[in-house]
Amino acid sequence: MSPWGKLLSVKILVYIVMISSALFTVIFVGPKLRKRKARAEIPGNRVFDPMTLAAFDGKSGVPAYIAHKGRVYDVSRL
Repeated sequence: MSPWGKLLSVKILVYIVMISSALFTVIFVGPKLRKRKARAEIPGNRVFDPMTLAAFDGKSGVPAYIAHKGRVYDVSRL
């Protein structure tokens, strides 16, 4: 194979890798980024799951909560 043939093969391989990574991003990463956050409402049973707790991020007037070893703490005023 000539040097130009090798160069063309490398370029095609790089192009395939770029297309594959773009498809992966569009198919798998994009939908996860577009997911809506859960509304910031304290559950009635006061048991938080990760999605519910993620809504309490301290932005837009919502309190900031963190969980550590099974307990939820309000860190809004720290």
